[in-house]
Amino acid sequence: MRYLSYLGTTVGFEVAPAAAADFEPVLDFFRHSLGDTPRHEPQFVFAVSPRGDVCVDSGRAERMTIRRSSTPEFTFTADRVRGGESILYANESATVRLPRKLRPVGNRVEVGVTAGAVVQMIDLVRDLVTRHEEARGTIILHASGVVHGDQVIAIAGGKGAGKTTLLLRLLAGGKVSYFTGDKLFCRVVDGRLRAMPWRDWPYVGVGTLRASPLRGALADDLGLELDGRSGNEKLLLDPDRFERALGARFEMVEREVGAVVLPQVEAGRRTVTAVVDDPGERLARMLQLIDRSCDTSYFAWQSLLVPDYSRVYASVAAAREVLSGPRMVTAEGDLDLTIEDLVDAG
Repeated sequence: MRYLSYLGTTVGFEVAPAAAADFEPVLDFFRHSLGDTPRHEPQFVFAVSPRGDVCVDSGRAERMTIRRSSTPEFTFTADRVRGGESILYANESATVRLPRKLRPVGNRVEVGVTAGAVVQMIDLVRDLVTRHEEARGTIILHASGVVHGDQVIAIAGGKGAGKTTLLLRLLAGGKVSYFTGDKLFCRVVDGRLRAMPWRDWPYVGVGTLRASPLRGALADDLGLELDGRSGNEKLLLDPDRFERALGARFEMVEREVGAVVLPQVEAGRRTVTAVVDDPGERLARMLQLIDRSCDTSYFAWQSLLVPDYSRVYASVAAAREVLSGPRMVTAEGDLDLTIEDLVDAG
């Protein structure tokens, strides 16, 4: 039995020997949070077996798209079979049996896997942990981040804002290190906003990779041919090879949020930075960055795990002053910046 422990969430993995080879890449993805003993009593226990061991009553099944994505690996269309106290989802790559009613601890999630189910299983685990942390009141920001000194510089914004573009350019400067690529899980400790990284599966645009100062290393280490591709095409990148190409080592270490950068990429335009001085405006912008899983289209099966956002709202209300505290800088243009440009802005 292996256990994933992340903040206040623990997930146990009980893997049948016959499924070990197919499920090992999932455990390897979460290796930074895995251990042989649980930090808490597990909220979820995954019982993992081979996909072929699970029979599906096709006569009772209804076809549904659980997650729709332009990336085939992320798309999950399955047959849903309701029965008794559980719901079964099944396709050719995987089966997932979830309890209809979730308990505070000990929820058993039965999955059947093949080698083609790795991304789907990683996304399922990430989604369960995210939703449980939301239910606990954890504030999740949609942001990538780098470490500068002992603090995190959060790079935040919506899709297409240029978070990855700026992340790669700052890393190329060599004076910061990689922290996270997608989300910051935040809490208030001793009056300071602190954040934990959350490992993601990189999904990066060809145009972003081509424009990066790290283009050569990324193309070589990832085995990519970028010429001849549309700049709008997005690629699902192997997380280990991506981090290696960045010269990065992902670490599950909580750090104080020292600053927030709000990029807006515009190719060919000289970058202009500005400091957001007003605490009220900083707070308003921070509130816009809070990520809520209920606002996404991911995982229709998780309608049975809808977080009680009153905990999140209470956390936000209690942290209003702290949320408005970190230095905030806007950056508009081609985002050709160094960390000094941001730290010394204004």
